[in-house]
Amino acid sequence: MDNPMEKIQAAFKVLNPEYIVHKSTVCEILFIKERDFHRSPSCPTMPRPTHPASWEECSLNTAEKQVSKIKSAAKNLKKALDDMKQPTIYAFAHNGLYFAELEKMLISTMQAAENANKSIDKWKPQYPEWVSKRTGQPRKEVAFHIAMILAEEYHRATGKNPTIITDSYGFGHPASGNFINLIKNIFEIVSIKASPEAMARDAIKLWNKRKKLQDKAFKELSLSKTAD
Repeated sequence: MDNPMEKIQAAFKVLNPEYIVHKSTVCEILFIKERDFHRSPSCPTMPRPTHPASWEECSLNTAEKQVSKIKSAAKNLKKALDDMKQPTIYAFAHNGLYFAELEKMLISTMQAAENANKSIDKWKPQYPEWVSKRTGQPRKEVAFHIAMILAEEYHRATGKNPTIITDSYGFGHPASGNFINLIKNIFEIVSIKASPEAMARDAIKLWNKRKKLQDKAFKELSLSKTAD
């Protein structure tokens, strides 16, 4: 079995022989690992994310500053565009860059930046751990992202929350369990060099927070419908 897609499917069959991981999820795992601007050879029909080489985690405060910086740059470029004279416009047009297209793109960029900061404001109460900059050793983002996908798929496949089992009496208190085994198997398939236990613990922590928020929102929605 050399096909990584088949190997990933087989890893979930250990948990539930009847469970089939959606192809889009398998592809997401594969192109997160291979991330760049091209298509994944493992899933040629799915484009990879369009993110730069510097794609990594940062605090939401840093994200706000970056969005504002892009908005300011677009605003300044729009002002420069408004001051362009006829020969300048002709020179750009001669090389394939037209005034109307560039103006439209800059206006869209400024509006997108405005909406992006609104999105960040909404995320702050949902993901408080993202607000402040992390301290200590940086987390391996690709490994963590895949672990989060696996946490959700584990829940779908088994109907259980992802958990780990810690041996309180064993030397070093080793951790085990089906979820850690799943992460270990997938990391081996896609050649991820990270601690399955560390990634499992981080993923479980964030997954539980998200689930708690989702359950709360669902409960409030149910109560509002009952009141109506």
